[in-house]
Amino acid sequence: MSRESERITVVELHKTGMRTADIVRTTGFKQRTVYKIVRRYKETGGTSDRPRSGRPTTATTPENINKVRCRIRRNPEVSMNKMATDLGIKTMAYVPPSDVPSAFLISSGEWQPLQLFDFNSFIRLADNLTLGCCSFSFTDRIKTNL
Repeated sequence: MSRESERITVVELHKTGMRTADIVRTTGFKQRTVYKIVRRYKETGGTSDRPRSGRPTTATTPENINKVRCRIRRNPEVSMNKMATDLGIKTMAYVPPSDVPSAFLISSGEWQPLQLFDFNSFIRLADNLTLGCCSFSFTDRIKTNL
């Protein structure tokens, strides 16, 4: 069960008038979790995550990933750098090792951890992680152990 669906479940039970102790017994969630969800619902009126601090993502947004996927399907011969330039997306991205602990890029026959990689590799990694795809018509390959 996702966090959002957990929150919705707790809030719906709370709306029906169920006591917090009964919600804990019914759902099996910890008492502290139920109290936090109910308190946040009363404060904000919703169950969605609060905004996070930090630099917002720009190149790796779902919208940009979908644009690139559509372009690849339309014309797989166009280079990723040209595609990124046409879409106004930077062609380099940094992913800290803790964010992609089990992703590796094959380069010259050896598996190397992904840290600083080009947009081309990012799209392939995103496809692999979100779609479960492992076969691509590209020269590099991505392997995940997730």
